[in-house]
Amino acid sequence: MASGSKVYWSVTTSKETVNFVNEGVTGTWTVNVNNPEATAGEGIVDMNVLDSGNSQRDSHVKERTDLLQIAEFPEAKFVTNSFSELPTEWTNGTAVPVTIEGTLK
Repeated sequence: MASGSKVYWSVTTSKETVNFVNEGVTGTWTVNVNNPEATAGEGIVDMNVLDSGNSQRDSHVKERTDLLQIAEFPEAKFVTNSFSELPTEWTNGTAVPVTIEGTLK
């Protein structure tokens, strides 16, 4: 992963949408535009450093055994299964939409 990588996600409840950011990210990504089957990736997120901007809520989510169960599962690991078709060329700095399917462990 590049230095400064982050994972963002949102959870919508019956009352609100909560946005989380997590800077504890490691992993590897291999992109091969000439051989898409060789494209693979894995990302690991340290769940202990998730941040919603509300430390009381973060503690609640981390400690409850019916929510994230961080004591038992301190990391969330995403392993890719497939990528959507990648363009053969693109301009550096230009966003390229890609769909990645995988397994969250």
